[in-house]
Amino acid sequence: MFNIFSNTQSTEVWFNKAKALLTLGRNQEGLTALDKALAIDPRNTKAWVLKSAVLSDAGRVQEAIGCCDKALAVDPRDPHAWFCKGSWLLALGHVEEAYKCCDKALAIDPRHTDALFWKGSQLARSNRHEDAIRLYNEVLTINPRNADYWHNKALSEDILGRPREAVSGYRKYLELASPTDAKEIAFIRQRVRELERAL
Repeated sequence: MFNIFSNTQSTEVWFNKAKALLTLGRNQEGLTALDKALAIDPRNTKAWVLKSAVLSDAGRVQEAIGCCDKALAVDPRDPHAWFCKGSWLLALGHVEEAYKCCDKALAIDPRHTDALFWKGSQLARSNRHEDAIRLYNEVLTINPRNADYWHNKALSEDILGRPREAVSGYRKYLELASPTDAKEIAFIRQRVRELERAL
């Protein structure tokens, strides 16, 4: 039987094999496949960025940042590489550098949903909820079917003492949330009941 992975000269074949292995949770094999893809084509920015995510998940954050740097050396206008680098920098506590990376991602692609949501979440953690809501509204115009966007927007509205807006956002979250988020769904349903009694 023909094996599509037998073509060791194709970086895309190895990259796609890596994605399949990672989906199955076989991270070490996925990392090996990414290394093979990069050995064939060191300019494969997608492979560098994906490798950075695998390394970060394994706690090898500094190496993950190095992979992003290699991707950005090839293409300094790759917004996802900037976003990932910022995420890994934040994991190391480098907050200002992380914000700069996120801003670079958004300067290149103002509709980069991951970067918009990430920045909104960081602003909310700093109690800058008005600024966070502005970004949540922006990302919701791009993708109004994301439960997490509605959840975080409603939470910021709730913290600011806007019960009607909070209930509206929480209800959208409950409509879109995955059933696997059972604990959070139960908590939000309870919070909605509390807010509605106060209206």
